Amino acid sequence: MATNPPICHMPFMSDMADALQRGGKLVVVDTRLNPIACKADIFARPRTGTDGALLWGLARHLIETGSYDHDMVEKYAVGFEAFAEYARQFTPRRVASETGLDEQTVVQIRELLSKNRPRVIFYPGAGLEHQENGVNTIRVMASLMYLCGALDIPG
Repeated sequence: MATNPPICHMPFMSDMADALQRGGKLVVVDTRLNPIACKADIFARPRTGTDGALLWGLARHLIETGSYDHDMVEKYAVGFEAFAEYARQFTPRRVASETGLDEQTVVQIRELLSKNRPRVIFYPGAGLEHQENGVNTIRVMASLMYLCGALDIPG
């Protein structure tokens, strides 16, 4: 989200290329068609400033389907019930309405996330914190990584 690794994060490109060669999937969420988006399995172009709605929708899916890291949540989460309650409102229809993405794209992203967790990586880039609600968007992204169990594991 809001990053262009070939330009902004060149050191990550060889690892990313290796992962893609081994069958990894790339989802790019950006308002702009940039060079990395051309390589994406899924390229989602949400309205500017609506990345958070997409992330909340992904969190909702993991919670509703029970496909999150239960052990991590049980041991370390504080306020999970309130988080889950807030996430429930971000249905695929609402996410599509807020972001301008079609529901099928939202469903494809959430299914790919569920299928591949905990082996997922999020690159928040430098653009999110420049949005009006950017800090909270980054918080939900970090929470999503936590729900996936994508912390402190080999990638």
